[in-house]
Amino acid sequence: MNKNLLTIGMLLLLVIGVSNLYINIHQSAGPNAAHNDEPQMEKPRLSLMPEGNNPFIGPADAPVTMLAFVDYDCPYCKLFIKDQLPLLMEKYVRKGALKIVFKDHPLERHAQAPQLAVVAHRYFQRKTFDAFLKNIIDPAFNAAQFINDEMAQFPADSMDNVYRSEMSSSKFLAGVAGITATPTFVVNNRILVGLRKPEELEALIDYSLKNAGSKPQVESPAGSCN
Repeated sequence: MNKNLLTIGMLLLLVIGVSNLYINIHQSAGPNAAHNDEPQMEKPRLSLMPEGNNPFIGPADAPVTMLAFVDYDCPYCKLFIKDQLPLLMEKYVRKGALKIVFKDHPLERHAQAPQLAVVAHRYFQRKTFDAFLKNIIDPAFNAAQFINDEMAQFPADSMDNVYRSEMSSSKFLAGVAGITATPTFVVNNRILVGLRKPEELEALIDYSLKNAGSKPQVESPAGSCN
């Protein structure tokens, strides 16, 4: 009798296990499952954020502003600058529709990144920011040598402290908004994290152009006023 109960129990456990496996497989491969290996991107989040005094390209009064939180020693930021920035320049910036602001977000793992951010500000003040961007995406670029050459030609002055203060402000704003990765883009207050497909950024820019001047609509959480 006990032997039969044990056998029945083991069979039940086997049936339950197979059933759970079947459910898990079908849930993961159901109609809402991804059909490729690409990671699922989060929906844009809202964050009201000031531009600050940062290097930028495009007209100051463009109807759409994109904040790009960058680490100039980050390979993904360099890919954005190399491959996607020219597309945005051609389609939006040169037509006066978009301003791109480069917000400093040097990561601790990149030792040269904070000084590169300072040098970026220096180039911007000399109205040669485009030359800085071309330098850092050069395959032969050496960050340490580039910084040494800059400091030899233009020794540090009081403005460097201003630039570092601006860098600290950008990092603080990033922390408040929950931005930890580079590059991260804020297009008219909507946050997109990571190197995106060109069409993703363009879709959000187009949406922002269509709704330029309108106030972002945020639903009031239950039990609150807005």
